[in-house]
Order: sequence, then structure tokens, then C-alpha cells
Amino acid sequence: GNGPVDAVYQAINRITDYPIELVKYQLTAKGHGRDALGQVDIVVSYNGRRFHGVGLATDIVESSAKAMVHVLNNIWRSQQVEKEKQRLQQNKHQNNQETV
Repeated sequence: GNGPVDAVYQAINRITDYPIELVKYQLTAKGHGRDALGQVDIVVSYNGRRFHGVGLATDIVESSAKAMVHVLNNIWRSQQVEKEKQRLQQNKHQNNQETV
């Protein structure tokens, strides 16, 4: 796309430098009238995995940005889990070598 939502996503991608691909974008209205909220659900592909994000705001661009930030936080958390798994695996390997 070439609208404001795409511009926000392009800016976020340039800042974070994550090679993500938007797989799904869904906008749902929550409520009615002027007080209605726009809920944006997105799915992105990153390093062969899919990540989901949700954003909710009265402004569609804002809810879209919130959804992308949610996705990026999920990606970051998954990276931290992987780092911890690797650290534990290395410690286990080192402990096994010490007992041999």
C-alpha cells in the first residue's frame, strides 16, 4: 500500500531493521459512532515464524502502529527466550564436561 498505515509500517521497519513481512492485516470496529474503536489484528512472518499483534485505538493509524509494536515486542521476547535456552544448554554442556 501507499497510505498512512503503510508509511508508519515502513518507518518502523527502517528503525528496527527486522526483516518482517506483513502476512495479514484485519481491521474490526469495536463499538458505534464517534466513540468506536478500531481494532487492528496483524500477522507477520519473521525468520520463518509467524507473530501476531493487536492494536486498539480510535484512530486506525494509531491502532495499526500499536499492533506492529505488539508484534515487535513478541519477536523480541522470543529472541530473549532463545538466548536463555542457548545459555542453559551451554551451561549444561559445560557442567557435563566438568564431571567427565
